[in-house]
Amino acid sequence: MRADQRAPLEVKAPTAATVKAMKELDAGKGRRFESAEALFSDLNI
Repeated sequence: MRADQRAPLEVKAPTAATVKAMKELDAGKGRRFESAEALFSDLNI
């Protein structure tokens, strides 16, 4: 916090797409991977 009691950066509200994604994860709809290698393979990287 700065001396004027403000955060040193601009705080923005999440976009509608971000809120939707967070709700899906909270509901357990996210995908899980056994390893980073499996994740990267799924992402084709």
